[in-house]
Amino acid sequence: MKQIEVIRKRLSPSTKSYLKELGVIAPGDNTLNAAPLPDAFWSAKAAYWAYLFAQLAMLRIDVASMSQLVGGVARTCSLPNGTSCDNHGMDWDGCVCVGSNFNSVTMLDWVSGKPTAAYWVLKLLVEEFGNREKRLYPTTSTVPESVECGGPARETGPVNASCGDSTVTAVDFFSYGTPEGSCRLGNLSIGKCNAARNLTGFVAKACIGHHTCEVNCPCATADCKTKKCTVTAGGRTVVSADFPDPCVMVPKFLALRVQCKSPPPEVEVTSDEAFVQAIEVDGVRKLLVVNKQVTARTLRAEGVAATAPMRFIAADDPWSPIRNSTWGKGELPGFFVGVVRLEG
Repeated sequence: MKQIEVIRKRLSPSTKSYLKELGVIAPGDNTLNAAPLPDAFWSAKAAYWAYLFAQLAMLRIDVASMSQLVGGVARTCSLPNGTSCDNHGMDWDGCVCVGSNFNSVTMLDWVSGKPTAAYWVLKLLVEEFGNREKRLYPTTSTVPESVECGGPARETGPVNASCGDSTVTAVDFFSYGTPEGSCRLGNLSIGKCNAARNLTGFVAKACIGHHTCEVNCPCATADCKTKKCTVTAGGRTVVSADFPDPCVMVPKFLALRVQCKSPPPEVEVTSDEAFVQAIEVDGVRKLLVVNKQVTARTLRAEGVAATAPMRFIAADDPWSPIRNSTWGKGELPGFFVGVVRLEG
C-alpha cells in the first residue's frame, strides 16, 4: 500500500484513497462443520483493526471501512448436480454453500445481534478520532531518519517531497536539468545538463524545518531562455534569482531528495509487543495503545500520568461495551485496545 500511495501522490495528488472491506476471515470459514470461534479470536480481530487504523493514518489514507456488519454460518452446501457436500463446504471445488456469509467477519452476532469486539473497537475509534483532522506524534526515543523523494518530474513541475509529520532536516540532492539515476535507489546524480546556479542551497534554506517542500522552475522571460525557481514550504513561497536555461531545446526534469526526521517524543514507550501511537485531534492529544500479543504485559510509558483517563475494550470479555478507567500502572491484558487522554 505504501508504494501505491507513492505513485498516487506523484501522478494524482488530488485523488483520495479509500480502502474498504477490511477485516479478518478465519481459516475454514463458510463451512457447515467449522468449529465455533473462541472469544480470543474476536479480541485479536479488534486489536488488529486498531493497529491497522493507526498504520493507515500514518500513510494518510483518507477513508477506511470495516467489513462487515452481519455475517452468518452456512445452512446447506451442494454441488451443481444437487449432491450434498455439507461435509466439505466451500473448500471443495464446485461446492456452493447457501446462506453462508463469512461468520468470522461479522461485527454483530448473527443469532443474538450482540456486538462483537470488532464493533466496539470501531465505535471507540470513531468516537475518539472520527472523521476529523488528526496529527500524529512519535512515541519512541529512537526515530530514524528517512528519505523522501520528489520526481524526476517534467520541468513544468512542480516536484514535491513530503515528510508527513516529520520535518525536512536536509536537502541532499536537487537538480534542474537532466538528472540521472533513481532517488529510491539512492543513486541520483547530476547529468550532462544542470543549472549552473547553486540551487541546492537555495532549496535547502527554504525547505529545512518544514513538513513539505514544493519546487517549480518556470520560465522567467517570454522566450523561456531565462528561468527561475520557486520553493513553497510552510505556507511561504520564495523565488530564486533568474538564471539561463542550462540546455535550450533539451527536455529537462526536476529531481529532489530530502532527509526527514521526527522531533523527540513527548511520550516515550518501551515495548516491542505493544503498539502505541500519539494522535492529536481537536487540540487534544491521545494515546492509542494496542497489545499485539495474547499474553498480558505491563507497558512503561514515560510522560503518561497514572491518573490519565482511558477508554478501552475489555480483552477478557469481547462482548463487553467500552469501559472507562485510568492508565494506572500500564497493565495490559492480551489483545488490549485503549485510548488514553494525555491532555485537554
